[in-house]
Amino acid sequence: MKAAVLVRQNSALELYDVEVPKLEVGQVLVRVKYSGICGKQIDEITGRQGDDKHIPHLLGHEGGGEVVEIGPGVTKVKPGDRVVMHWVKGSGIDSRPPRFSYRGQVLSAGWVTTFSDYTIASENRLTPMPADAPGDVLALLGCAV
Repeated sequence: MKAAVLVRQNSALELYDVEVPKLEVGQVLVRVKYSGICGKQIDEITGRQGDDKHIPHLLGHEGGGEVVEIGPGVTKVKPGDRVVMHWVKGSGIDSRPPRFSYRGQVLSAGWVTTFSDYTIASENRLTPMPADAPGDVLALLGCAV
C-alpha cells in the first residue's frame, strides 16, 4: 500500500510502498477513503512537540473508510461497513498495534494510521457509521469520538 511516512521532522512526508501484515486477532483491514489532520500531527511533523523518537513513523489518527477484511474474533464490523477510525478506545477487542514494514524495516505505527491507502486498526478503534453518512465528515469525527 502507499503511505505517507514521517522520515525526518520539519521535512515533507515521504511516500513509501508499505508491506501490509497479516491480520491478527481483533484487527481489521480498512480502505482509507478520507483522513483528517490533527494539530498534534502537525506539531509532530514540525517538531513543535519535541523530537519524534518513533521515526520512521506512520501518521494520521482520524479518518473514515470501508472495512475490507476482518481478523479472527472480530464481531463489531464486517467487510463493506463504513467506519470512523479513532485513537480513543471504544468497545470490541483491543488488539496490539499493527507491524507495518518497508523493505524489511518495521515502521512505527500508533493504534490508528490514516495517511495511507489502507490501514489496520484494532476493532475497538473503529465505530460503524450509516452507509449514507458523508465521508468527509466522518474523517473529522475520529479525533472527537
